[in-house]
Amino acid sequence: MYSSSPLQGSAQESLQTIATPSNGTSQHPPSSSQGKPARLAPLDIPIPPKLVANKDGSLPAEAGSGSDSDVDTDCAPRRGFQWSNLANPEFYPEITLRRAAFFFIWTIPHIIITAYNGSITSNKLIDRVRLSSKNCILFDMASILVFMSPTFMLLLQRTFLPRFVKLEKNIHAHKVASYTLLFWSALHVGIYYDRYIDASHPKIKDGKLVPGTPLVKNLFKLFIGDVEIVRRRQFELFYYVHHLFVVIIVFTFLHRDNQLAYKYLGGPLALYVLDRLYRSLRSIVGKSPIRAVVQHPSGVVEIQMDKKIVGVRPGQYVKVYCPSVSMLQWHPLTISSAPEEELLTVHFRLEGTWTRNLAKRLGCDFDKDARGSSVQNVMPLLYIDGPYTAPTEHFFNYEVGVLIAAGIGVTPAASVLRSVYFQWIRDRYAMNTKKVYLFWVYRDIGTLEWFKDLLVALDEEGLSSIVQVRTYFTGKIPDSRIPQLAPPDDKFGDQVINTSIGTKSYVGRPDFNSILESLGELHPGQRIGTFFCGPKPMARKVRREAHKWDGILRKKSNTKIDFCSETFS
Repeated sequence: MYSSSPLQGSAQESLQTIATPSNGTSQHPPSSSQGKPARLAPLDIPIPPKLVANKDGSLPAEAGSGSDSDVDTDCAPRRGFQWSNLANPEFYPEITLRRAAFFFIWTIPHIIITAYNGSITSNKLIDRVRLSSKNCILFDMASILVFMSPTFMLLLQRTFLPRFVKLEKNIHAHKVASYTLLFWSALHVGIYYDRYIDASHPKIKDGKLVPGTPLVKNLFKLFIGDVEIVRRRQFELFYYVHHLFVVIIVFTFLHRDNQLAYKYLGGPLALYVLDRLYRSLRSIVGKSPIRAVVQHPSGVVEIQMDKKIVGVRPGQYVKVYCPSVSMLQWHPLTISSAPEEELLTVHFRLEGTWTRNLAKRLGCDFDKDARGSSVQNVMPLLYIDGPYTAPTEHFFNYEVGVLIAAGIGVTPAASVLRSVYFQWIRDRYAMNTKKVYLFWVYRDIGTLEWFKDLLVALDEEGLSSIVQVRTYFTGKIPDSRIPQLAPPDDKFGDQVINTSIGTKSYVGRPDFNSILESLGELHPGQRIGTFFCGPKPMARKVRREAHKWDGILRKKSNTKIDFCSETFS
């Protein structure tokens, strides 16, 4: 492990440091014999101290924090739902072979449960449907408990299963189980509603369906709180309402035929409770002293802290808990540092109450010059739970890796590139990955400053032979920067502009159709791992292109393109 990182060491010169611990500890740990190469001299490039308004008076659009936050970092302005979107094929999720296989496998146990309970000829048809719906509800609840046991999912990542199953998609799997649960619950409640209004059934009296009534009410509240518009605009409400699942489980055991609930939920509930207890203990042990807080342009904050967690892989994320900001909320933030580094670094962008309050608690002030803000002497206490699995942790399984990021979605890519840097320094000939591409789409001119030290280090250490970075600026071009024509043989873009860190950036959105075609021609017969992090609309477009060229290149040159993504909405 490297005790000092040149990728962190330049932060003091190139970025504005807002806070350091009051105990006199250095911002960065002392260098070791494997520390900073002499050639990595940081550049003294000034950066904007605050958010700068556009000419029309509007501020640059903000995005969220980490892989699982409520964010829209697409290159176009955020737009609400429009009925015309229904006619656009790109509005709908792509039906892939892997997704079709998952839904097929998911329906099998429901078919078996329905067929078994429907074969009981001693009951009436409505009783068969009632019994089938009850069993399916309990099966779905048990599945959700398993899907939402991340430590168990992480253990499964160490097996052969990731070859066939994307275990990092457990959140999506729990959504599918939830929608299925909603269907069976509506069917089950509908049957009892029919019995409720039928006076010939004396078992239900005085308008009471205890404990079914509070069970249904809380389930309804949970699903209302999970609506996308609520999750986006009121994440705190979504977070708190989601914890009604505890009440739902309690009333499920109090419901009729609770022996059936024990059979279905006993094991998964025990697994979930153990997983939760383990994560709670791990977060207590993972209390990480903050070493430095850096305020970046475009409303981004970087936190550097001691690494108290183990088993970190590139691009994974952690959940952060700050009692002085919120007593209950844990927020996911992607790790932007490399596993080889001693410090644990996360970047987050101001979006929502929690991130803004955390930035304020850390001493950041984006409304005025950071250099004039007061130094925060007492750092808040942070509890770190993790790491949690992410697609990019499999990046080094490929000889050719492609990273595609939009806005703050570059954080897992930064972690991968930092790890590439350290592997290159340690033993470049032992690296499994031979070629790395980064395509980073951004719309604010100060965005590249977030990882300026990383981009400079990659260039100065001669990694340009294996790492190619392509950035795409989609915002309004400043008057001080005049676009220039790209070389005629450049297949990655038509126009370029000079950036604030001395590099060139393409103008406009990348054409992934031609990019993937070019990559297939450059690496025939290879298996290309493509990893995306950004908003869902962009993910759908890139996924379609990746799957299209995967089919074409397999037939043409036996080149395969594996696509993995983590998205935020």
